[in-house]
Amino acid sequence: SSGINAEYGVRTSSGRELLLVTPGDAVSDDEGGRSDPPPEEEPAEDDVDGVQEYPPEWYTDQKHVFIFSEAGKPIYSRYGKEENIVGLYGVMQALLSCVQDAGDDLHCIRTSDRLFVFRCHPPLVMVAIAHNNESENQVARQLLYVHKQAVFFLTQSHMLRLFKNRQSYDLRRQLTGLPKFFNGIIEFVEQEHSFLLDSIRALPMPVSLRTEIASTLLTNKCPELVFAIVMYKRQIISIVRPKQYAVTPADMHLLMNYVQTGSTRGHGEKWAPCCLPDFNDGGYLYIHDSYLSETVDVSLVLITNEREQHMTIIECKQRIMDQLVEQRTMEKLEAVLASPFVCSDTKIPHLLHFIYKSKSSQQLVSPDLTVPYNTEEDKKTPPRQVLSHSRQTPPQ
Repeated sequence: SSGINAEYGVRTSSGRELLLVTPGDAVSDDEGGRSDPPPEEEPAEDDVDGVQEYPPEWYTDQKHVFIFSEAGKPIYSRYGKEENIVGLYGVMQALLSCVQDAGDDLHCIRTSDRLFVFRCHPPLVMVAIAHNNESENQVARQLLYVHKQAVFFLTQSHMLRLFKNRQSYDLRRQLTGLPKFFNGIIEFVEQEHSFLLDSIRALPMPVSLRTEIASTLLTNKCPELVFAIVMYKRQIISIVRPKQYAVTPADMHLLMNYVQTGSTRGHGEKWAPCCLPDFNDGGYLYIHDSYLSETVDVSLVLITNEREQHMTIIECKQRIMDQLVEQRTMEKLEAVLASPFVCSDTKIPHLLHFIYKSKSSQQLVSPDLTVPYNTEEDKKTPPRQVLSHSRQTPPQ
C-alpha cells in the first residue's frame, strides 16, 4: 500500500517510503565506492559475548511499552529498569530524529513478526513493540491510553510547563510509586472488550436494585459533588452526575484502573487529586475512594472539584453507606455477585457468548464465560474474535 516499504514496512505520517539500512548493508560513499565497516567496539561490562543482558521476561512477554521525553530522557519501561536500557532509548530517539529531520513523523515499522509503533504526545514519546496480530491503529490507541494515564496524575499543562523550563527534566521524580498504574492500564487495554468497543462495562443486575442504588446516591449527594460512582472491579453499577457533565469511557477506564490497582479494601480510604483527560486535561479533580463491603470489591468513588471539601465528601460518603446498610442494599448486591450472569440466563438455545453495546449510553454487557470455554486458552477465543473484527475497522 502507499507509503509502505515492502521489505521493512515503514510508515510515516505523510506516507513517505523510507529506506532502512541494516548493519549488514554496505553504504556508498560520495565517490561511488563502498564505505568500510565501523570498527568493532569492546563489549560493555554488563554484556555477555557483546550482547547486553536483559531480564528473561524481556524475551517472552507479548508487548513492550516505553515512555521517554522528547529530549530522549527515559521515563517508563514495562519490563526492566529504565537505567539498564538507556542505549535502547537512544536507538528509538535516533530513529524518530532521523525522520523528523526530513520533515516527517515516524509512525510504525513492521517486520516479519513484530510491529513497532511510535507516537508523539508532547512532551512525551510512546513506543510499543508488539506481535503482528495487532494492527497499528489498535496499538496506537493503547499508547494513547498510556499517555492519558500520565495526564491522570500530572495534568497535561503541568507536564508541558515542566519540560518548557527544562527539556532534560527527569519526569520519574513526579511518578515515584506510580509505574504499577501504567502496568495496570496496559493489561486492561490488552484484555478488555470495552476498550476495543469504546464503552464502559456495566454489571448485569436487576433493574430494581440498580435503581435503588442510584436513588441512594441522588438522595445523599451534596452540592460540592461532581460525580458519584459505584463500581464492582472494572464494571459500573451506578453513576450520578450533573446533566452538563459526562464521563467518557476512557476517563472511566482510568478511574477504574486507579481504584483497582491502588486497592484500599481493608486499608481505609483514599483522598487524592486526579485529572480526567477528556473532562479537563489541564486541571485537577479530587477523588474520595472507599469500599462498601469487606467481602467484595464494591467501591464508592466521590469526585469534587473543590480541594478543601474533603470533610464534606466524607460526610456525604457516610450518609450513603448508612442508607445502603439500612435498606440492606449491600446484602442484595452481594447475592447478585454470588450468581454471575451467564449465557444460559438468556434462555436462547445454542447461544455460547455475546457482547452487547448500547450506543446511546456507551455501555457494554456480556456474560461470564462457561462451557465450552473451559480452559484459560479457550477463554481467550471471544476476545480474539473481537480483536479480529476491530482490525478490520479503519483508523479514525
